[in-house]
Parts: sequence; structure tokens; C-alpha cells
Amino acid sequence: PRDTQPDNRDSGGDGTSNSPDSNGPSGPGGGQGSSGSGGSGTGTSGLDAAGNAVTGHNPPGAAGPQPGTLPAIAEFGARFKTVVIPAGTTAKLRVVPYRTPGSPAGKATVTWKTSKATVATPVRGKKSGSLAWTTGNTAALTIKALKPGRATLRLSAAGARTGLVTVKVVAKKNAKPIHAVKITSPSCVLLEGRSMVFTPVVSPAGAVRISGTWRSTNPAVATVDAVGRVTGKAKGTSVIVMKTAGKTAKRTVTVM
Repeated sequence: PRDTQPDNRDSGGDGTSNSPDSNGPSGPGGGQGSSGSGGSGTGTSGLDAAGNAVTGHNPPGAAGPQPGTLPAIAEFGARFKTVVIPAGTTAKLRVVPYRTPGSPAGKATVTWKTSKATVATPVRGKKSGSLAWTTGNTAALTIKALKPGRATLRLSAAGARTGLVTVKVVAKKNAKPIHAVKITSPSCVLLEGRSMVFTPVVSPAGAVRISGTWRSTNPAVATVDAVGRVTGKAKGTSVIVMKTAGKTAKRTVTVM
């Protein structure tokens, strides 16, 4: 939508891709991902919310762009597949549109559609719209939480795997704070050049969160991007740290 401006400078991320890593198992967390460039050493999210972790995503490939190719999105990556927002508020959904291998970096057209515009929508009164996001950068989509209920937000782009996120809107009186957060993952061992997604799990499950960060203590060994995708860079160990609402979770990853 025209009144929703993506913030490609923000490194935060929330939401989800419904697709597993190309080399990993289906289901939350994914597995060993395809090779490619890794994320930054530190990631910052805008909207935290309860729900299961993202499945994996395919990072940008190492191959250079072919002559005449246009920017393209392979799939959408983000932290949660369910976000929880108090009614009457707005929240920024942070999404990483991962670049198609061989495609140049640049802006690509993204289409969004909400299943219930009366519950949650980027543009009040509209069920769908489009915008331009820069591939590989974190973008922001402002969600307006109108009344309690559930809505499914669908993100799509030409040739991309569809990204889905469930938006749960709760009454303000029912909004719960975070008591604890932990990180789960399919493994703590990673091969150089491979990626997997770390999953933040909060309690209570219905807690509403506003901000959070991902950080690697040793980005020369392993990097983590804004949606918790960890990429092995060199042999060694690093601690992946996730912080949200004053709570901290840590997980050690070994790169072989």
C-alpha cells in the first residue's frame, strides 16, 4: 500500500515463511539450509509476539546476477508464524525477502492479502495491496490491529514461495507480558556455509512482545540475521543470544 513505507534500514524481523530450508526437514525450525551468504552478526526485531518459530529460508546464492535479470524474491523469512497484538494498536511486521540466487539486489513487487480486514490489515478497509521491497534487506509492514480475532496475512511475489503469518489480536485487558524466553533449534552443530533457523519460544505462549534482538558473540564463526537464521562461517563455536522484553536466551552453536 502507498501509505506503508518499508524500512529497509531496520534489521528487525517477525512473521514467517511457510517453506522449509532447501536441504532441511519440513516443520518449525527447518534444518541444514542451502549454502550462500550469511546474515549479519547482529539482528534487531521490531515486533515480537507469541507463536512457533519460523521454518527455514533459502539465503541469497553466491552466483552473480545474469545479464538482463531483474531483482527477484525466493521466499520470505521472519521470526514467528503467529504474532500477538493488542486491539487498537499498530505494530511493525519485520520481514526479510530473501533474494533469488542469480538475481541482482534491488526492489521487487510484493503483494499482501489479509483474510480478515476487520481484524488486522496493513491498510484500514482494504484486504489486499502491493509495495516494493529491496531484496535481501529487512522491510517493515505496519499492521493495524482493529478488534480481537485472528487473521492470516499472505505475502507473495512472482516466483517466490508464499509467506504466511497469523495475526492474533487480543483485547488490551488480556495482553500478557513475557515471563521467560528460550531458544530451540534442530541442531547445535552446523557446517561451514550452511544455515539453520533458531527458534525463540516465550512463556506464557500468548504473551505480547514489542522488540527484540539477535546477536552472535563470534560472527567470524557464525552469523545470525534479524529472523534468527544462523550461518556457519568458519570452524569454531559461537553463542547466539536473543533478547526480548528484558529477557535473554542463549544457545551455543558449533561450526565444523
